[in-house]
Amino acid sequence: IGYMLFGFSLGTKAAMMAAVFYVVHHILVKTNLFLLGGLICQVGGTFELKKTGGIARHYPFLAAVFFIPAFSLAGFPLLSGFFAKFSLLKAGFEQEAFVLLAIALVVSVLTLISMLKIWTEAFWKPVPLGSNAPPYRSLSWGQLAPVIMMAAGTLILGIWPQLLLSPAERIASELKGRTVYIEAVLGGPK
Repeated sequence: IGYMLFGFSLGTKAAMMAAVFYVVHHILVKTNLFLLGGLICQVGGTFELKKTGGIARHYPFLAAVFFIPAFSLAGFPLLSGFFAKFSLLKAGFEQEAFVLLAIALVVSVLTLISMLKIWTEAFWKPVPLGSNAPPYRSLSWGQLAPVIMMAAGTLILGIWPQLLLSPAERIASELKGRTVYIEAVLGGPK
């Protein structure tokens, strides 16, 4: 939410356009991570990271699908989060909002650290000794299809951000010039 507020608070068209792009990216990535959390719990038997592990060995495809939104949230290149964050940081730099830029960069590093922790705990480390983890369950294509489609959307927006730039620019223009919105909602001058 902070990145969105950062963009909208700068008030420039470029910043608002970047914030709109970030909103779409954020919805896509966070929804996917929540769904993936449910799948991780299903296959690992718990939401507790300390009690899970080894998922990448049993479900390499699930690990790959998790990697995309998790590291997009951290801003990795070729993922939607990179373009979203880069655009916001560029807009902040143009406005000389250096304190906000510093905060945004620190938050990006903290996000990366948290995603690495989740990745390591759930996917990379072996199943802890004494863990009551049930036998690994299979996942249906009906369960995997939504997370695959959202991961694909994250990749597509990361590789071809221009697909969203035109609508984002139009939205930013309407946010900057509120007259169109006010007239559409309340009616034009009488």
